[in-house]
Amino acid sequence: MKICKYIALETSKFLEEKFFERVEYSRTLGYNIVGDETKIFDKEAENYIIELLKHSELRNSRVVSEELGEIELTDSPKYLVLIDPVDGSSNFSAGIPYVAVSIAIAPALRNGTLANVLAGAVAWISRNRVYSFAKNEGAYINDSKISGNVTTYSNIVATYINSIDVCKVMITIRYRIKNITLRCFGSASLDIIMTALGRYRAFIDLKPKLRNVDVAAALGFAKELNCYIAGINRSDPINTIRVWNIERINPLVLSQDRDFLNKLLGIVRSSA
Repeated sequence: MKICKYIALETSKFLEEKFFERVEYSRTLGYNIVGDETKIFDKEAENYIIELLKHSELRNSRVVSEELGEIELTDSPKYLVLIDPVDGSSNFSAGIPYVAVSIAIAPALRNGTLANVLAGAVAWISRNRVYSFAKNEGAYINDSKISGNVTTYSNIVATYINSIDVCKVMITIRYRIKNITLRCFGSASLDIIMTALGRYRAFIDLKPKLRNVDVAAALGFAKELNCYIAGINRSDPINTIRVWNIERINPLVLSQDRDFLNKLLGIVRSSA
């Protein structure tokens, strides 16, 4: 867990110091393996992480990344490292400080899933804050372990709307559940972290546009805090999201409030 925290936090500092609110680094270089724009700061952050990995105990790794796809740092990788160098690229380009660096570690298993992830960290750029976990050992904010049960009193449901169909479903949710506020913040890993901490009532993704690298660390953190996580298609995200290659994931929802999660699932599934 310590190496995850170190790399995520160092990369967040690197991004803030060199690229944040500097428009010239928001130029598009091309498109990544899944067809999204790669900006200068995206590629620089990815290169920075890979260099840190090469000089750490994770140098014997296969890297799965938002920008380059997959690369093996050795002929016989021992670890699988999933990275999202800049989660919230649009926010970063606009100077909005709701952006994170995400990194998760798993054994190098071809058939591995999120259930095999050993540790991870999500560093919030510009806040000098890192959320981390080690499997079956708990979750941390910086160096402080989170203790006790998490409860939520929030009415915020974090989501992402990228189509008319998704918009219609979210309107239905808002119509059926009166006392909620829908928000699109722009960083899935931070949305999941905030939901796991009870700061948001739920996170719901219906795109499907998210990749495994976007959520690997954040979902591991949420699982350590006993957050309820469910696939819209009735799958178990933790046991079905594969990690060997970069892949899109199926729509999901999570919340610390099980009854609320089931209510959301019922509305979404009946709207399909």
